[in-house]
Amino acid sequence: MRPLKVIATALALSLLAAPALAEARPAKPPAAAKAGKKSDKDKGDKREERVLQALKREGIDEARAKRVIEVFKKYRKERMPVQQEMKKQREALRALTQSGSTDEAAYTAAIDGIEAQRKKLAEIQERQVKEVRGILKPSEQAKVLKLMHKGKRSGNHGKSAGAKKGSHAEA
Repeated sequence: MRPLKVIATALALSLLAAPALAEARPAKPPAAAKAGKKSDKDKGDKREERVLQALKREGIDEARAKRVIEVFKKYRKERMPVQQEMKKQREALRALTQSGSTDEAAYTAAIDGIEAQRKKLAEIQERQVKEVRGILKPSEQAKVLKLMHKGKRSGNHGKSAGAKKGSHAEA
Protein backbone atom coordinates (compact mmCIF):
# COMPACT_ATOMS: atom_id res chain seq x y z
CA MET A 1 0.00 0.00 0.00
CA ARG A 2 2.87 2.36 0.74
CA PRO A 3 4.27 2.36 -2.88
CA LEU A 4 0.78 3.31 -4.14
CA LYS A 5 0.70 6.34 -1.81
CA VAL A 6 4.15 7.41 -2.99
CA ILE A 7 3.13 7.15 -6.66
CA ALA A 8 -0.14 9.02 -6.03
CA THR A 9 1.69 11.77 -4.13
CA ALA A 10 4.34 12.11 -6.85
CA LEU A 11 1.63 12.32 -9.52
CA ALA A 12 -0.33 14.94 -7.59
CA LEU A 13 2.79 17.05 -6.99
CA SER A 14 3.82 16.85 -10.63
CA LEU A 15 0.34 17.97 -11.74
CA LEU A 16 0.45 20.88 -9.32
CA ALA A 17 3.96 21.90 -10.32
CA ALA A 18 3.40 21.71 -14.08
CA PRO A 19 1.69 25.12 -14.46
CA ALA A 20 4.38 26.82 -12.39
CA LEU A 21 7.15 25.31 -14.51
CA ALA A 22 5.42 25.95 -17.81
CA GLU A 23 6.97 28.70 -19.89
CA ALA A 24 4.63 31.46 -21.02
CA ARG A 25 4.61 31.86 -24.80
CA PRO A 26 4.46 35.39 -26.12
CA ALA A 27 1.30 36.13 -28.10
CA LYS A 28 1.66 36.73 -31.82
CA PRO A 29 1.23 40.35 -32.78
CA PRO A 30 -1.91 40.92 -34.90
CA ALA A 31 0.10 41.86 -38.02
CA ALA A 32 2.16 38.68 -37.81
CA ALA A 33 -0.98 36.60 -37.27
CA LYS A 34 -2.58 38.06 -40.40
CA ALA A 35 0.59 37.56 -42.43
CA GLY A 36 0.56 33.85 -41.56
CA LYS A 37 -3.03 33.31 -42.73
CA LYS A 38 -3.64 31.87 -46.13
CA SER A 39 -5.92 33.59 -48.59
CA ASP A 40 -9.23 32.08 -49.59
CA LYS A 41 -7.82 31.55 -53.08
CA ASP A 42 -4.91 29.49 -51.69
CA LYS A 43 -7.33 27.40 -49.63
CA GLY A 44 -9.59 26.93 -52.65
CA ASP A 45 -6.68 25.90 -54.84
CA LYS A 46 -5.51 23.36 -52.27
CA ARG A 47 -9.06 22.03 -51.85
CA GLU A 48 -9.44 21.64 -55.62
CA GLU A 49 -6.12 19.80 -55.84
CA ARG A 50 -7.12 17.42 -53.02
CA VAL A 51 -10.49 16.73 -54.65
CA LEU A 52 -8.86 16.22 -58.04
CA GLN A 53 -6.37 13.73 -56.61
CA ALA A 54 -9.12 11.89 -54.72
CA LEU A 55 -11.28 11.63 -57.85
CA LYS A 56 -8.32 10.38 -59.90
CA ARG A 57 -7.55 7.77 -57.21
CA GLU A 58 -11.14 6.58 -57.59
CA GLY A 59 -10.54 6.03 -61.30
CA ILE A 60 -12.27 9.13 -62.69
CA ASP A 61 -10.30 10.61 -65.58
CA GLU A 62 -8.79 14.04 -65.09
CA ALA A 63 -10.94 15.85 -67.65
CA ARG A 64 -14.21 14.76 -66.04
CA ALA A 65 -12.81 15.27 -62.55
CA LYS A 66 -11.96 18.88 -63.44
CA ARG A 67 -15.47 19.43 -64.81
CA VAL A 68 -16.93 18.09 -61.55
CA ILE A 69 -14.67 20.41 -59.55
CA GLU A 70 -15.86 23.36 -61.63
CA VAL A 71 -19.46 22.41 -60.86
CA PHE A 72 -18.63 22.23 -57.14
CA LYS A 73 -16.97 25.67 -57.32
CA LYS A 74 -19.92 27.19 -59.14
CA TYR A 75 -22.44 25.95 -56.59
CA ARG A 76 -20.18 26.71 -53.62
CA LYS A 77 -20.27 30.38 -54.65
CA GLU A 78 -24.06 30.18 -54.85
CA ARG A 79 -24.36 28.41 -51.48
CA MET A 80 -22.16 30.76 -49.47
CA PRO A 81 -24.55 33.75 -49.18
CA VAL A 82 -27.44 31.40 -48.40
CA GLN A 83 -25.39 29.73 -45.66
CA GLN A 84 -24.40 33.12 -44.25
CA GLU A 85 -28.03 34.22 -44.12
CA MET A 86 -28.98 30.95 -42.44
CA LYS A 87 -26.25 31.54 -39.88
CA LYS A 88 -27.67 35.02 -39.15
CA GLN A 89 -31.13 33.53 -38.69
CA ARG A 90 -29.79 30.86 -36.32
CA GLU A 91 -27.92 33.49 -34.32
CA ALA A 92 -31.11 35.57 -34.08
CA LEU A 93 -33.02 32.52 -32.85
CA ARG A 94 -30.27 31.71 -30.36
CA ALA A 95 -30.33 35.30 -29.07
CA LEU A 96 -34.11 35.10 -28.65
CA THR A 97 -33.96 31.86 -26.70
CA GLN A 98 -31.05 33.00 -24.51
CA SER A 99 -32.76 36.29 -23.68
CA GLY A 100 -35.95 34.49 -22.69
CA SER A 101 -37.94 36.61 -25.12
CA THR A 102 -41.70 36.15 -25.32
CA ASP A 103 -41.96 37.77 -28.76
CA GLU A 104 -43.62 34.92 -30.63
CA ALA A 105 -43.56 36.87 -33.92
CA ALA A 106 -39.76 37.17 -33.69
CA TYR A 107 -39.45 33.42 -33.05
CA THR A 108 -41.69 32.70 -36.04
CA ALA A 109 -39.70 35.05 -38.28
CA ALA A 110 -36.38 33.45 -37.29
CA ILE A 111 -37.68 29.90 -37.72
CA ASP A 112 -39.30 30.76 -41.08
CA GLY A 113 -36.04 32.39 -42.18
CA ILE A 114 -34.04 29.28 -41.33
CA GLU A 115 -36.53 27.07 -43.15
CA ALA A 116 -36.46 29.33 -46.24
CA GLN A 117 -32.65 29.14 -46.36
CA ARG A 118 -32.76 25.37 -45.88
CA LYS A 119 -35.09 25.08 -48.88
CA LYS A 120 -32.78 27.27 -50.97
CA LEU A 121 -29.81 25.07 -50.04
CA ALA A 122 -31.78 21.95 -51.00
CA GLU A 123 -32.61 23.47 -54.39
CA ILE A 124 -28.97 24.38 -54.99
CA GLN A 125 -27.91 20.85 -53.99
CA GLU A 126 -30.47 19.35 -56.34
CA ARG A 127 -29.21 21.43 -59.28
CA GLN A 128 -25.60 20.52 -58.42
CA VAL A 129 -26.38 16.80 -58.32
CA LYS A 130 -28.25 17.03 -61.62
CA GLU A 131 -25.29 18.75 -63.27
CA VAL A 132 -22.77 16.25 -61.88
CA ARG A 133 -24.98 13.39 -63.11
CA GLY A 134 -24.69 14.84 -66.61
CA ILE A 135 -20.90 14.59 -66.41
CA LEU A 136 -20.29 11.24 -64.69
CA LYS A 137 -21.39 7.69 -65.30
CA PRO A 138 -23.50 6.14 -62.48
CA SER A 139 -20.52 4.09 -61.25
CA GLU A 140 -18.46 7.29 -61.04
CA GLN A 141 -21.30 9.12 -59.30
CA ALA A 142 -21.23 6.42 -56.64
CA LYS A 143 -17.51 7.04 -56.14
CA VAL A 144 -18.10 10.79 -55.71
CA LEU A 145 -20.86 10.11 -53.18
CA LYS A 146 -18.52 7.79 -51.31
CA LEU A 147 -15.85 10.50 -51.16
CA MET A 148 -18.36 13.09 -49.98
CA HIS A 149 -19.64 10.75 -47.29
CA LYS A 150 -16.09 10.01 -46.20
CA GLY A 151 -15.41 13.74 -45.83
CA LYS A 152 -18.53 14.25 -43.73
CA ARG A 153 -17.72 11.26 -41.56
CA SER A 154 -14.30 12.63 -40.79
CA GLY A 155 -15.97 15.70 -39.34
CA ASN A 156 -13.78 17.98 -41.40
CA HIS A 157 -16.23 19.14 -44.08
CA GLY A 158 -13.41 20.90 -45.83
CA LYS A 159 -12.55 22.99 -42.78
CA SER A 160 -9.09 23.71 -41.56
CA ALA A 161 -8.18 22.49 -38.10
CA GLY A 162 -8.90 25.91 -36.62
CA ALA A 163 -12.15 26.54 -38.46
CA LYS A 164 -15.14 27.53 -36.41
CA LYS A 165 -17.56 24.74 -35.65
CA GLY A 166 -20.87 25.08 -37.42
CA SER A 167 -19.61 26.43 -40.74
CA HIS A 168 -20.44 24.25 -43.70
CA ALA A 169 -18.05 23.97 -46.56
CA GLU A 170 -17.97 21.21 -49.03
CA ALA A 171 -15.13 19.81 -51.06
